[in-house]
Amino acid sequence: SWVGIQTARVIGNFAEPLQLGYVFGSDCGYQCFHWSPKRLRRPDVSFIRREKFPNGQMFDGHVPIVPDLVVEVISPVTSWKRPKLRSPNISEPA
Repeated sequence: SWVGIQTARVIGNFAEPLQLGYVFGSDCGYQCFHWSPKRLRRPDVSFIRREKFPNGQMFDGHVPIVPDLVVEVISPVTSWKRPKLRSPNISEPA
């Protein structure tokens, strides 16, 4: 979405010159569940501090670490009280 892209740009414009970390879009999958490594979360925008990456290098494939910032964009037609979830309840194991 336009809002997600603009949010990623603002975060990246701040973080990149200071080499603080990496900004990711919705194509980045996070492996949040050790019992189900194929079960992913894909936030609209996320940020991870550089020191969380081994040797400051990116991962190949899905990211197995927790992001420092996650942004989920909710459209005007989505209720802010009950946004439609894109994946199962995180409290339930797969």
